[in-house]
Amino acid sequence: MMRSFSAGRCGHLTLCVVLFTLLFLSACGKGGGSSSSSGQTGGSQTTPSAPTVTPAPTVTMSASASNVVAGGSVSLTVLASNATQVVISDNCDTLTYTLSGIGGTQPITPSTPGSCTYTATASGATETATANATIVVKVPATGPPTYSLQSINHIIFMFQENHTFDSYFGQMNPYRASLGLSTDVDDLTNPSFALNPNPSYNAGAQGPPIAPFKMKSACIEDLTPSWNESHTDRNLNAPSSTTATPMNGFAYEAGAYATNNSLVDVTGKRAMGYYDQSVVNYYYFMAVQFAIGDRFFSPVMAKSEPNYLYALAATSQGWIEVPTAQVSAPTIFNLLQNAGISWKIYYTDADPSTGKPDTYAGYFSKLTPYISTNVVPLAQYYTDLQNGTLPAVAFIDSGRESGTDEHPSTNVQTGAQKTEQIINALMQSTSWSSSAFILSWDESGGYYDHVPPAATVNPDGIPPNIAGNPTDKSTFNDNFTWTGVRLPNLIISPFTKKGYVSHTPMDSTAILKLIETRFGLPNLTLRDAAQPNMATEFFDFANAPNMTPPVPPVQLTNAPCYYNTLP
Repeated sequence: MMRSFSAGRCGHLTLCVVLFTLLFLSACGKGGGSSSSSGQTGGSQTTPSAPTVTPAPTVTMSASASNVVAGGSVSLTVLASNATQVVISDNCDTLTYTLSGIGGTQPITPSTPGSCTYTATASGATETATANATIVVKVPATGPPTYSLQSINHIIFMFQENHTFDSYFGQMNPYRASLGLSTDVDDLTNPSFALNPNPSYNAGAQGPPIAPFKMKSACIEDLTPSWNESHTDRNLNAPSSTTATPMNGFAYEAGAYATNNSLVDVTGKRAMGYYDQSVVNYYYFMAVQFAIGDRFFSPVMAKSEPNYLYALAATSQGWIEVPTAQVSAPTIFNLLQNAGISWKIYYTDADPSTGKPDTYAGYFSKLTPYISTNVVPLAQYYTDLQNGTLPAVAFIDSGRESGTDEHPSTNVQTGAQKTEQIINALMQSTSWSSSAFILSWDESGGYYDHVPPAATVNPDGIPPNIAGNPTDKSTFNDNFTWTGVRLPNLIISPFTKKGYVSHTPMDSTAILKLIETRFGLPNLTLRDAAQPNMATEFFDFANAPNMTPPVPPVQLTNAPCYYNTLP
């Protein structure tokens, strides 16, 4: 019970005042504030919240070329973060371009001669960031234009599947002769090595020999280009030989494969078949309009996967079969990314089991961060051609799921028709005048070819991983020091020497060397470093013979497709 006090009970006024004051303070709490259950004084306490910090924007910008003739095309690649938009301006033509907050690729056509500085301004919530790129714009020459390797701003490369040079271009000389051209191609009609008929397969023994023959069906049963079989293709009786390469095991291995897989052609005859201009007419036309090489090899005597590893990274890091883990080797795309040079991988098909892109990029751990940004559907290729946003380097993954990759068991004319669409779209675009398109095949597929693989260099000191697959019998004295079998190829560009045939040995990693040379990049391994310069081999920059693109014939689709008989 709270005791009360009154003035009438106080003997002294001063004492009463003091007592009332104490009573008041006791009831209200010390310091005159409101009381609290914790006994704290001075009223309730509120902790101020920390201020929100907005990250500052960042931006980088690079140009696909450091100089250009006025009116020429250059691409600016902008990478930004923490921005709402990026605006590109310049001090020459006083134009502006607006990109999204993450940047993008902006094609430009400078028209004012001089040293032009392009500034990318990334705007954030409260701050901005800038990056510059300088391009020297030259006065157009009064005479014929002057070109060089730097005139190529876009390199596109693509591999179809599983064919040899002889299986597609084995009749190139008669076709060239019909057009009044030289007949110096090393093909089945003008071989530099003996055309050895291959022993057939006869229930595990060698049967009657089979010579090369013209195929009528656009479809055949599958064959095998795996490590063991490819080395036996080279020398049936002594696959480890480093000197004797009679190229006599193709039919035998094809027959053994058919027998073991319950196929029809158990003699292996299909391996000796070839096509000519009556079936792959588009390729024959392009071969004489542009250029080919009759010493262009796959990188390794093995199946698709190791050859694709070489084609993108100049090594398989020892793999000779399908890798069971990602490889750690950097690819050509990592070099481009580090240098700020634009690139994309266009994939034709999605994996039916996952819906994800069907791309060999998935074999590389260093490409994993870019799968969602730089690996895009093939439809984007056509959009980029239409919008003038083709990257500096592009790789096209072929249609393995849709049957347009020309792999044995698919229709070769259907595949050639797909390739025709891809190449023709480039020739009909504004990007044509500054592009190079290189088409080849990933490996031999088990088809016959009369030219032996070429000696080469091990890329990185890593030996073949024989232990990785229990069916691999031996290294066959091949420490990645032999190429694979010859491949068909087409070097297509405004600058390609018309009708040219190169006899210089190279493998698919020469494409990597071309990209490295054009964009000032280091070599990936000793293998790509050892390749010849494709620019000096195939291009005529003084005359640009194909600046006006040709009008190719429509790829035929009239060949029959059957598997139960030959030819």
